[in-house]
Amino acid sequence: MNRPIASAAACLCLAWLLPSPATVRADDDGRWLLGADSFFYSDSDNVLVWTSQALAKRQLDRDGSEVSARAVVDVVSAASVDVVSHATTGFDEVRLEGNLAAALRFGELLPALHYRVSREPDYESHGFGGGLSARLGSADSVGSVDYTVTLDTVGRTDTPRALFSEHLQSHAAEVGLSQNLDQRTVLRGAYTMTLQQGYLEKPYRFVPIFARADVLQAQSDGVELGLHSFERYYSVGRPAESVPDSRLRHALGLRLLRYLDSIDGSLRLDYRFYIDDWLLQAHTLEAALQQPLGEDLELAVFVRGYGQSGASFWERVYVVDDAETLPRHRTLDRKLSPYGSLTTGARMELRLGPLDGYLDLRAMATHFFDYLLLSDRIALISQLGVSWTP
Repeated sequence: MNRPIASAAACLCLAWLLPSPATVRADDDGRWLLGADSFFYSDSDNVLVWTSQALAKRQLDRDGSEVSARAVVDVVSAASVDVVSHATTGFDEVRLEGNLAAALRFGELLPALHYRVSREPDYESHGFGGGLSARLGSADSVGSVDYTVTLDTVGRTDTPRALFSEHLQSHAAEVGLSQNLDQRTVLRGAYTMTLQQGYLEKPYRFVPIFARADVLQAQSDGVELGLHSFERYYSVGRPAESVPDSRLRHALGLRLLRYLDSIDGSLRLDYRFYIDDWLLQAHTLEAALQQPLGEDLELAVFVRGYGQSGASFWERVYVVDDAETLPRHRTLDRKLSPYGSLTTGARMELRLGPLDGYLDLRAMATHFFDYLLLSDRIALISQLGVSWTP
């Protein structure tokens, strides 16, 4: 067994060996929640992701005070178009993550602290943060603020840090407000600002550069440049990706929850607007309907639409007049291209005494409007989890 797989197996064992229902006891001042779930992602671009996590949470009172610990393992196997276009067969990678969080109520105030550490063969990340929520005059209005700083170290697999090591620092601040509009309706809004500074490239990503004569030759041959044709025409080379060293992101989210007497269920509407200083804009709209099917069984169905523009420096094909003049900013990251996606799915939740279980199934179709290597992708996603509260 190689080292990454062995590490993943060890972490999984530790996650599942958190205090079991048979050994955990809660005193009169609080209660425990123990949970575990698994997530599986597969798409038509030959990407497989399996994530397993375990959670232990202790409720200290019934007013929001709690402490929690979470362990996460991600296993990724990818032979996507951006990987095979570099003449590689694919890769397998394991990421290990741990989280600690605590919140303690003081009257109308609920301060919280959280820490996250994540490691993979070529990446290490540490996140520190704190937040505060408070009732604003009454329990019907709750305001919140949160701040997180993340310190990342970027490397290359099988390359000593002395030969290659870059750093990325991220600051994220969020302000939110939840308001009970009436006995059946809740509205929440949140604004998030994120500043990233440092190494924002991917060390394995190289961008094909075309001379103008290359593009004219492809047009003359009646060939549309794509995954299976671009290598025949680019002559300038494939320099490393280059993007700006800072990125300022803004996001505004709104959520409306409404209880519906007619079905004894609830309707949820979400909208999120995103914009950053790379001039990328995105809109997300989601609707979900939750319906009880019995005393202990609930079904929720949802549909989500997402669309975004491309970054200001995005080009499907980067064209130069001579090999000495490369574009200052260049990328092959499809997440910076214009694209849209539609996701739909259903979630079933079952309660059996102190046990809660759920099954989540969804499908996502994505269309890339201007990406050299791919135009469409279909993904299937499933998630299964169980929690126990004595």
